Amino acid sequence: MKRLQSGMSLIEVLVAVAIGMIGIVIITQAYLTGDRFNRSTLGESGAQTNGIIGLYTIERDVRNAGYGIADSAALGCGEIYWYFDPHYSSNIQPGSTLPTISIAPILIGTDTTAPFTDPDTVTVMFVSGDSRMLPGTIKGFNAKSSEVEVDQTAGFKPNDLVVMVNGGGCTLGVITHVQPGPVKLQLNPGVNAPYNPPAWGKFPTNYGTGDAIVNLGNPVVRTYSVADSKLRVADAVLQSGAAVTLNESSSQSNGVVVASVSLPRRSVLSSQVA
Repeated sequence: MKRLQSGMSLIEVLVAVAIGMIGIVIITQAYLTGDRFNRSTLGESGAQTNGIIGLYTIERDVRNAGYGIADSAALGCGEIYWYFDPHYSSNIQPGSTLPTISIAPILIGTDTTAPFTDPDTVTVMFVSGDSRMLPGTIKGFNAKSSEVEVDQTAGFKPNDLVVMVNGGGCTLGVITHVQPGPVKLQLNPGVNAPYNPPAWGKFPTNYGTGDAIVNLGNPVVRTYSVADSKLRVADAVLQSGAAVTLNESSSQSNGVVVASVSLPRRSVLSSQVA
């Protein structure tokens, strides 16, 4: 009697395994190709998004540039004298870590020192809050008491940043008290007024009758540059801080806050600004 055999032969098993392996290879290759295409698409989209955000940020600030500082007295200041406890600006204290500030709507800076590795910069300045639009006139100034007598106090308020202007230069300070009766502004030093040195410190003291005092209110002095494929944004005066990325918290040091947003090398913003 013949015995019936069931199941697959070795050759049939090997053929089935070979067909399965070919199918796995084809499916894997199709998946990898689709994944590469998806990554490429997302990368290009991310570069465009970052570029658009960067351009929008710059455009918004450029449109505001000059608001609240369009006064001939202020615009003729050049580099201003300023203080952020315990440092003075470099035009008073050489080697200071405080940034140089000039009153101008837009300033374009270039690296003039070999090997010329620093990026070009674009700095915009404008007033971000309510402020007195016309400059006041100084009638008297007492440096020891940090007291400024003016023609009128209307439009000045505590915490406003002001610039005292004459032919010898311009000095930045912050108002701590307004005295409507004697028509005086106090620029006292203290923890809440880090822009005012004690007893006027190393600041010029030759401000007197007829000089101007310009109210900057709450100014924005913002510098843009591109370095290491990143758009870097540095704010002076308003805040203080060390270099941070946008998704990190700011720390405070020497009157500057710096933030950065990554820009791929192929982004429109990098190619146009760099």
